[in-house]
Amino acid sequence: MTLTNENQELVVIANNLENQFKTTTSFTNPEILAIDNENLLSFFPDTLGLEKYRQYLDDMLRYKPHTLGTETELILADMKMVGDSAKNIFEMLQNADIKFGSITDDDGNQIEVTQGLYHTFMESDNRQVRKDAYNTFYDSWWRLKNTLATAYSNFVKKNVIFARTRKYDSALNEALFQYNIPRSVYDNLITSTNKYLPTLHHYMALRKDALSLKNLHIYDMSVPLVDKLDITISYEEAKAKIIEGLRPLGQDYSEIMQQCINGWIDVFENTGKRKGAYS
Repeated sequence: MTLTNENQELVVIANNLENQFKTTTSFTNPEILAIDNENLLSFFPDTLGLEKYRQYLDDMLRYKPHTLGTETELILADMKMVGDSAKNIFEMLQNADIKFGSITDDDGNQIEVTQGLYHTFMESDNRQVRKDAYNTFYDSWWRLKNTLATAYSNFVKKNVIFARTRKYDSALNEALFQYNIPRSVYDNLITSTNKYLPTLHHYMALRKDALSLKNLHIYDMSVPLVDKLDITISYEEAKAKIIEGLRPLGQDYSEIMQQCINGWIDVFENTGKRKGAYS
């Protein structure tokens, strides 16, 4: 989506409707969870064909210790949009307001650095292009450091307050809980990362040698190690590969993707276009 004034207005309207719906229906889970677990599960016998809703019910029961009374849930639903302000501010900065400078590309042309082109520049064989793109990109973010720090601080505070209100041990535990991921999985990820850092350092040393560099910088991490590697794929070829790749999943998948390709995809970058591979 391109964040024009008209689109921003539509986003606000949609978000308000979503919040209104969540506020209006905020009583449902507390009412359902007030029923004894055994009686609640008895509502879903296989004979009624309701087993397909069992996952939804199991998730609801999983949230029971963190579901509050009707009045409190109503307040939290109303506060959701206010609580998301910091995230929304960052997204607006990222997708609409931030501007990057221009650099000189391999052919001597002045090219504006954008979030879409940045990764292309990082794969350039020309180290000066990579360095200029990196500095231009992150200098622009650095100039917003005070705004970003304030937004992030408020985002963290919101997460802590909501986690505490819903009786989680921490904001981290709440974030993991929504995906049903045990805390041990997260802790093991951190432990394993630290354990195998020497392997990463070894790889970086090999990359530095392969590129014949005295010092390795972040902007050297994406350039291919193989000379003259051409992996350019035209848009038309990419569309054909996607449709062909979805063929084993059935006609419905292919038809939906074809519909997306024919009218739902904004191919090129536009001013204010939302960042992300899905765009």
